[in-house]
Amino acid sequence: MTRRASERALSAALQGPLADRGFEEVGALDFFRPNDLGGYTLRFGTRLDQERRVRVSGTVGIVFLSLNRIVGLGDEVDERFPTVMMPIHLLHPDRSYREWTMAVPSDAPAVASEIVQEVDAFALPFLTAFGQIDAVKGALQSPHPRDWFMLNPEQRLVVLAAIEQLAGQPDQAKELLRQGLLERTDELPKCRVALERALARLDRP
Repeated sequence: MTRRASERALSAALQGPLADRGFEEVGALDFFRPNDLGGYTLRFGTRLDQERRVRVSGTVGIVFLSLNRIVGLGDEVDERFPTVMMPIHLLHPDRSYREWTMAVPSDAPAVASEIVQEVDAFALPFLTAFGQIDAVKGALQSPHPRDWFMLNPEQRLVVLAAIEQLAGQPDQAKELLRQGLLERTDELPKCRVALERALARLDRP
C-alpha cells in the first residue's frame, strides 16, 4: 500500500459528505468553505506507523481575510490561510490525542464516515462558536494559553493587534505590539520577529 494512494482514496471518500456541509475540495485532503469574512478550512494530514498503516489527523481553521491582510498573516496570495485553527482531537472534552487508521486504501469509506462524524460533533460547533471576530478576540484575551487556538504568545498578540486595528483603534494595536516587544527585550530574536514585522506593517502610511 502506498501512502499517496490512501490519501487519494480518503480525499475522494470525504468529498461528497463534506460538500453536503458546504466544503469544496481544493487539494488532496484539503477542504474549504468560503464565507463573507473569509472561510473555513478542514485539512487532514497523514503519517505511516511502524506497521506501514496510514494514520490520519485533522485540523479545523477559520480564515479572517481582513485580519490576515492587516498584519500579513500567511502568503498574501493564499486566501485560505487560517487565522486561527485547532486540531480536531483537542476539541474533545478530554483533549486526548486521536488518529484514524487506514490499513489499505479500501478502508477509505469507513474512515471517511468516522471523520465526518467528528466534523459534525466537534469541528462544525467550533466554527459556529468562533466564526465571528469578537468571539476570537474574547478567547485570545483569556489568560490561559489553551484558549489561544494553538497560537504562540507572539502570534496571539499579532492577531489581537490586527483586531484592534480593524476596529479603528490603531494606537491600541501598536501599543499591544510595543508592550509585547518591551516584555521580550532580553529574549532571543525569534521571540521578537513576529511582533516587529507586525508593528512595521501597522506603521506603514
